Amino acid sequence: MAYSKDIRERIIKAYEAGQNKNAIAKRYEVSWWSVDSYIKRFKAGKLEADSPPGRPPSLDAEGCKVLAKQVAEHADWSLEEHGEALHESIGLRLKKSAIGNYLQKLNLRYKKKSLPE
Repeated sequence: MAYSKDIRERIIKAYEAGQNKNAIAKRYEVSWWSVDSYIKRFKAGKLEADSPPGRPPSLDAEGCKVLAKQVAEHADWSLEEHGEALHESIGLRLKKSAIGNYLQKLNLRYKKKSLPE
């Protein structure tokens, strides 16, 4: 679980006030290991959290705007069609699963084409 800088600062203040690590962990409902880690980080001069692990997203904020506009204008396109249009407009090729994930993340819906009867 990620904690805000505020709770890390409160933990350090409690430690500097003389409270032991077990009492601090119980008070703030974190593990003893977290308290120990925050204290070590503070002593090293780096209380802020590290960047999250993993690759940065392929589609930046501008790309998300392009995708949102594209979905608004062409709601009946398939994921493949959105991917091709995105490749043509910004030069980034994404798999249809990635396009679907971005649509879900952006809370965008698209209407799938119905099959001819």
